[in-house]
Amino acid sequence: MIVLVLTCANKKCHKQFKRKASNQIYCSSECCKVVTSENLKRKYRLEKERKSGTTRICASCPTKLSKYNVDTECLVCVKKYTPEKRQKLKELLWS
Repeated sequence: MIVLVLTCANKKCHKQFKRKASNQIYCSSECCKVVTSENLKRKYRLEKERKSGTTRICASCPTKLSKYNVDTECLVCVKKYTPEKRQKLKELLWS
């Protein structure tokens, strides 16, 4: 059995650890809990801002986004750049 030594995926930790499971990316359950909690808080805050009507701008152009648009880009940009993004994703996955 091959044991891989990895760096913890928690940006605040960076400890080296030996992987015990094939999908393990954190050095401990504490690191996993911290990162999960931060992600949930970030998603909650973004959703709250979106629903409150805070002015949001498209990530690709200066268009204002509707509070009903859950994406970070307007529909025009999503349609315009989707083939390019798909190609980049394929390149990343298959490289």
